[in-house]
Amino acid sequence: MRVAGVFVLACCAAGLQGAAALAQTQTADPVAVVIQKNRVLPGFRQALQRNFVNYEAGLSTQCKQVDLDWSASSARVLRHGMMLPSGQADGVQWEEKVPGKACGEAREYRALIVLRNGEGGIQPLLPGDGWAGPLLEHDTMLQVNAAAAVYTHDHCPVDVVHTHLASGTPSEDPKASWTETWTVHSCGKHFDVPITFTPDSTGEGTSMSVNASKIVSVP
Repeated sequence: MRVAGVFVLACCAAGLQGAAALAQTQTADPVAVVIQKNRVLPGFRQALQRNFVNYEAGLSTQCKQVDLDWSASSARVLRHGMMLPSGQADGVQWEEKVPGKACGEAREYRALIVLRNGEGGIQPLLPGDGWAGPLLEHDTMLQVNAAAAVYTHDHCPVDVVHTHLASGTPSEDPKASWTETWTVHSCGKHFDVPITFTPDSTGEGTSMSVNASKIVSVP
């Protein structure tokens, strides 16, 4: 189950409270200030918590206990966007990562945060440090499900519990291919699924390739 969320947006760069985590070198950037101001809002964190709980509810384990370490949370800006004359941020995107545990199992929870025309939204991402966005993750799951069925010789629920950027630097070259490893639990087995992502020549679309013969069992 992957459910997008919304939160009440702290719109403006002025009046920032509780932003000690924001580097002093960034304080001159109003977009950076808005990002940090939203990251510490109780409503923002509650919305993230709901998304992470929904992710766990969609797994076969259906863990209901999600513990988050907000002190270790981090933000990776994906699109800087701009400030509107009204003082609101527009076109801003960042990835929020919050380490935590679900029924004792470590997670690196993530979500894509979008600020558009003064409104804030949250789009779920799989845990880990992969680079694929929400839509690409969704499309890739179709191939991961098929590969898992080949590997396990059965058809069981497929739980992706971690994604890892194995090679490539998509942040530096958006037209270059990259590989990720997705850790999957299915049919009582734990295994890593290697995935190659290849952007098209326009940079607007990305194809993915999963080779079931290269799946590796993990403890």
